[in-house]
Amino acid sequence: MSAGVDTAVATGAADRAARGRGPWRQAWVRLRRDPYTLAALCFLALVVVLAVLAPLISPYDPLQTDPRAAMQGPSGEHWLGTDNLGRDLFSRLINGARLSLAIGVLAAVVGAVVGTLLGVLAGYVRALDAVIMRLVDVVLAFPSILVALAVVAALGGGVPQTVIAVAVANVPKFVRLVRGQTLVLKERVYVEAARSAGLRGWRIVQRHLLPHLVGVVVVYTTVRFGLGIIIGATLGFLGLGVPPPAPEWGVMVADARQYLTIHPIMLFVPSVAILLVVVAANLLGDGLRDALDPKTQRFGGALKKLTLE
Repeated sequence: MSAGVDTAVATGAADRAARGRGPWRQAWVRLRRDPYTLAALCFLALVVVLAVLAPLISPYDPLQTDPRAAMQGPSGEHWLGTDNLGRDLFSRLINGARLSLAIGVLAAVVGAVVGTLLGVLAGYVRALDAVIMRLVDVVLAFPSILVALAVVAALGGGVPQTVIAVAVANVPKFVRLVRGQTLVLKERVYVEAARSAGLRGWRIVQRHLLPHLVGVVVVYTTVRFGLGIIIGATLGFLGLGVPPPAPEWGVMVADARQYLTIHPIMLFVPSVAILLVVVAANLLGDGLRDALDPKTQRFGGALKKLTLE
């Protein structure tokens, strides 16, 4: 009998402790138990540190050419070898991470902020729904890369123009996602109660809708971050994004095209970097989704995100 009482007391204490934690703290507890997500988070943190410290730790100037050292393989002097102009590939890789990560992060954040505002307006204000969603449908009729190509062709090349182009391609995705969530949330009992209590529309959105939208927006932002790196690298590869000789990963891939058969590591280095960062970003997004909503399954969440695309 005593053992049963002790078990009940312990269970009740655990339940109270769990309820006392905020949703983000509970999500962090679940996140720490996921080795895949932790590995992705650690890898992305390492890439960010290398990118931030690139000017201090890169052994060579990423733009410095040395024809005598052209097309060399990995060595103690050049850890990843050199390119066709004798530039150190490791120095270009970590300095290029600054540009590629900046494009991915800024474009995802701008797209998330603008898309969330428009999505909430479309989902909550019936008069604006048709106008906003018809414009979104027009943009969604084209692949994201074509939208980015059209924008950067109009604005010209450069880092700011590339960020704007990728952000414009991101916005419709966030609008559609947030609008759907808003349509569900605004019918909840607590929203009806707040409306009956006399709260105005913006106060309801601020207090009862946005807090419930943060989780799904954060998760999808990590996904769009990875896709933003791909789109930015594609623009650089086509010569419409960051102009050469800047050490951007897409530009590095473009420079390596004609040397694939004689110096493959020149293409291998930036391509693998793009692949690993994008995979890590998607694993992190999938892990965040599972942590914020433990009822979902990892591979089910991945399939749902692919459906959103």
